[in-house]
Amino acid sequence: MCFNAEMQGIFMKPTAGRRIGVIAGIAAAIYGLLRCQPDWALQLFAAVPARLSAVFYSADMATEPGRWVFVTGGMEVSVTAACSGVTFFSILFGLLWWPKSGGSMGGDLLCGIRCLFQAYLLTLVANTMRIVTAVAMQRLLVIYALTEYEGAIHMLVGTVTFLPALILICWFNEKTVRHASFQAA
Repeated sequence: MCFNAEMQGIFMKPTAGRRIGVIAGIAAAIYGLLRCQPDWALQLFAAVPARLSAVFYSADMATEPGRWVFVTGGMEVSVTAACSGVTFFSILFGLLWWPKSGGSMGGDLLCGIRCLFQAYLLTLVANTMRIVTAVAMQRLLVIYALTEYEGAIHMLVGTVTFLPALILICWFNEKTVRHASFQAA
């Protein structure tokens, strides 16, 4: 088999596998950095949702080392770095950037920065919804004396909040990217 210019063009084109590698690598680096620095995750991703949740419940916010605390309905709510939604952010960033990357190696830098900013804002919204819902569920568990299920319910609330949010955001992102590419054609 002869290796000609046409064959070289096929091998030099950025493939979906390479794009996935670039985007996944960047998302994994962000995830690793934020997991290694829990104070960053707490300040960047948990502070705003904790404050908004406290406002929702008309509670005062206090800062303690490694956590944000507010009291609502006689119950102390503690928001830590584990509540930050860093995993959701990393996944969402990759999924927002993927359809916009087109045929280039991971898309251009400006597109990546825009997707990073969008993923950050959407993570704050989804995480605020998760904290508010988790506090409401915790109140119900206390009322019905089902506190032994606290850990499972907390995990279920996170899944029920983050997974549909991820699906809806990605569905909307796909629709807008397709619409923009259709308009350009």
